[in-house]
Amino acid sequence: MNPRTFQEFAKELVAKNRPVTLRTAISRAYYATYHVGVALLETLGFIIPQGPGGHGEVPRRLQNSGDADLEVVGRQLENFHRQRIHADYRLDNREVEGVNTARLWVIQAGQLIQRLDACLADQTRRARVKQSIREWERKISRP
Repeated sequence: MNPRTFQEFAKELVAKNRPVTLRTAISRAYYATYHVGVALLETLGFIIPQGPGGHGEVPRRLQNSGDADLEVVGRQLENFHRQRIHADYRLDNREVEGVNTARLWVIQAGQLIQRLDACLADQTRRARVKQSIREWERKISRP
C-alpha cells in the first residue's frame, strides 16, 4: 500500500468534522509521513525497527542526515508523533478534536511528504544523505 493514501484519507476525515474523525485524521496523517520516511530510509539501505522503536529511529536519522530539509522533517516528525499520541491515547485532550488543529496537521503531513519525496527523487541527494547518516551512526557506534 502506498502510505500517501493515508494522507489523502486524512483529508476526507477532516471534512467530516467529528471528534473521532479529527483524531483519526491526525493519526493517519502522521502514519503517512512516518511510512514515507521509512521508505526513504529503507531505500538508502537502513533497517528501521517495525515496533515502537521505529518511531524514534526515523526522526533521529533524518535529523542527522546532513540535509536541511530532512532535518526539518525529522524535528517535525517528532512533534507530529507526540500529537498522534494525544489523538490516539489522550482522550481527555480536546485540542486534537478541533477542526483547525486537525487540518493543520494534515496540511503539514502533505508538506513533509513533499520534502521526503524530493529527496527520494534525487539520486545525488540520496547518496549524500546516506553518507551523512552512516557517518553519524559511526560516531555513535551504531552498526
